[in-house]
Amino acid sequence: MRRDAAHRHDYLTTLREAGISRFNSGVEIVNNDYRQRHVHGYKGTLTFDDYTAVFADAVDVFGRLEVGSCLLAGIEPAEDTLRGLETIAELGVCPAPTVLTPFVVKQMDIPFQYDLDGLIDVHVGFNDIIDRYELPVFSGVFSLA
Repeated sequence: MRRDAAHRHDYLTTLREAGISRFNSGVEIVNNDYRQRHVHGYKGTLTFDDYTAVFADAVDVFGRLEVGSCLLAGIEPAEDTLRGLETIAELGVCPAPTVLTPFVVKQMDIPFQYDLDGLIDVHVGFNDIIDRYELPVFSGVFSLA
């Protein structure tokens, strides 16, 4: 389905017609090298470009602000996370940037990619993006919002 835009659009339309009002999918990692390093199984085969194609179709079907995604701040270089946030915001996807917080033993070995100043810079950059595109944002316990 990721390479068949017509099938993907039909699938999303079927979901909407069945009563689904919102589409969410977590990108988590933008940089493909970091994705391959940290994401395994089927989801590890997806690229950021795969996600943006799906998001563009989902926004077309569900509408601007009715599609959402999270990105993990700290798991990859800051410029990649901010590029991802900018890209999905431009599409009309509501971002939910989350600070990498290991919950399972395997995740504890993942090095955090930046210092406190870098984290603050990503937080400020994220808020600039939100303001520029006038987007709401999901704010959770580990959110950058």
